[in-house]
Amino acid sequence: MKILKKSVFQYIGNTGTETWPTSEMKADIDENGAFKLEMNLFNSKEFHSNETQREDIMDFMKQVLNKSKELADQIAVRDKEN
Repeated sequence: MKILKKSVFQYIGNTGTETWPTSEMKADIDENGAFKLEMNLFNSKEFHSNETQREDIMDFMKQVLNKSKELADQIAVRDKEN
């Protein structure tokens, strides 16, 4: 069996505090820019009562989307050169 190397970037984040987490997020981005995003919400009442936590999630998603675009753009340039 031949083992292929595959690069995966992983982003992990959360909201709330260490003692009272309200959500956790995880994103896996492959070398082509495709990604899988998972989010678990633990305490929806606490989460929705704090606008900052929603902003934290948006910042997390922006980072994932920016990295995905960066990798996809690199693939496009490489494909164009070949």
